[in-house]
Amino acid sequence: MKKIGLLEVKGALPLYEHFGHLPTNIVKSDGTIENGNKAHTELDGLIIPGGTLVESETITPELEEEINLINDNDGFIFGMCAGFQILGKETDVGRNSPVPIIRKGLGLLDVTFKPLINTNRINAEVVDDSTIFTRNLKDTTVNGFHCHTYGQIESNDKNVIYSNIERSNYMYKPERVLSGVSNKKGNILGTTVHGLLDNNPQVVNNILEYIDAVDEYDDIKERNNVLHDNVFHELAVGTNQVCEFNRKKPEVPPMIMLMGTGSESGKTFLASGIVGALRQRGIHTYVIKVGPDIRDLSPSLYVNKEKLEDYASIQISNIGWTPLDEVLEQVKGKGYDLVLVEGV
Repeated sequence: MKKIGLLEVKGALPLYEHFGHLPTNIVKSDGTIENGNKAHTELDGLIIPGGTLVESETITPELEEEINLINDNDGFIFGMCAGFQILGKETDVGRNSPVPIIRKGLGLLDVTFKPLINTNRINAEVVDDSTIFTRNLKDTTVNGFHCHTYGQIESNDKNVIYSNIERSNYMYKPERVLSGVSNKKGNILGTTVHGLLDNNPQVVNNILEYIDAVDEYDDIKERNNVLHDNVFHELAVGTNQVCEFNRKKPEVPPMIMLMGTGSESGKTFLASGIVGALRQRGIHTYVIKVGPDIRDLSPSLYVNKEKLEDYASIQISNIGWTPLDEVLEQVKGKGYDLVLVEGV
């Protein structure tokens, strides 16, 4: 029976996407899975999700050792966004600082990161198919979205994916940016393309073929459903607070809009606090952002253990993702008790 780990530590967003419904086991900060065994002794691969892993500095020495041992065992390692940063050499997190503020990664990929904000839905070009993830995909297009603060990537490793973006740092600036890097062996991939596994089944199939699990995929998905249910019902990460949602759900959830006097006024802080307080009371609340800066949703999604949906960004003018009338339709029947809209 094949086992694929999903890292769940403070600062991680384990349900921000489904990762192709591949994860079957949670990997904790001490490097163990649910049964207490060390991850490298049981896992065929590891997925490191996005979040604030670098800023939170929650990668323990024990966990670092397990990640290295999985690599030594030729298991696959897939790092998404902040997970990519963890696999790299270092990240300058001093976006608002006059001097660099450096956070070290594991150095499994020879990559450094600097501030560059991007929240585009994108198409990306696969330029190398010598990795287990991109086998037979060279010169094809994959799709997903970016949601990152540290998107200026410098690589001395195997560059695999380039994204075509329209905006960065809040300005219209079309360009082609590096968004996926592999190690020379090809069993590690770091990427900023969220949805790479959910939207591109060939990448998932390549992983399954690598671990000889194509025929086990239905079983893997069943175990993934159990994992998702267990993770979803805990408030945030490591709180041990289990939230139950037993009330009857409205077909059309009521919506409340949270506005501020301007940017940096505390809307995101308040929204995540409201979501957490309501969740503790069994009220399932989803948060949506007006405009394109979906990064603001991450704290609420961390508390709420939710996937970032297409309707999480309300389009205004020509920026953002989904027109308001479509958002109103798409939140119907999703099991939400309330939708909280965070203003621009």
